[in-house]
Amino acid sequence: MLSHTAQRDEFVRNAVELPPSYFSSHFSSVLKIAVSSDEQSVALFLDTDVLWVGSLDFSEVKFELPLRGRVSAVGSEDKTPVPGSHPLALKWLDNSTVAVQWTNFIALVDVEKNVYEFFYPTCIHTEVEVRPAPFPPPLLKSRIFT
Repeated sequence: MLSHTAQRDEFVRNAVELPPSYFSSHFSSVLKIAVSSDEQSVALFLDTDVLWVGSLDFSEVKFELPLRGRVSAVGSEDKTPVPGSHPLALKWLDNSTVAVQWTNFIALVDVEKNVYEFFYPTCIHTEVEVRPAPFPPPLLKSRIFT
């Protein structure tokens, strides 16, 4: 099995050419991309305000969700309320939930297409919390302390 870096390098070297049938709507560019922590899924935010989620090798489409109505209500990075505002961030919260963040608005979307919206009165910034494995690992711990 390839390491994470080797997989990423292999993915970049072999540019993936996707047939139009993978996407129900036409688009010209991908604005944001995020890979799940288990490296099984990828989320794309398209220039048509569609959130597309599928398998990392693009063999499965999990869902496509148009967010245009939500996006036009929140405004863009410069706080101008226009359709087609670009999100500031696209992040996986776990292996089944994606967060799309604008200046003062976050949409959480799970793989069942449930959408949870959060508005904030001021600008916000999100970070994904990384929980490191306990140290020493259980197997190592049993060898050290037994």
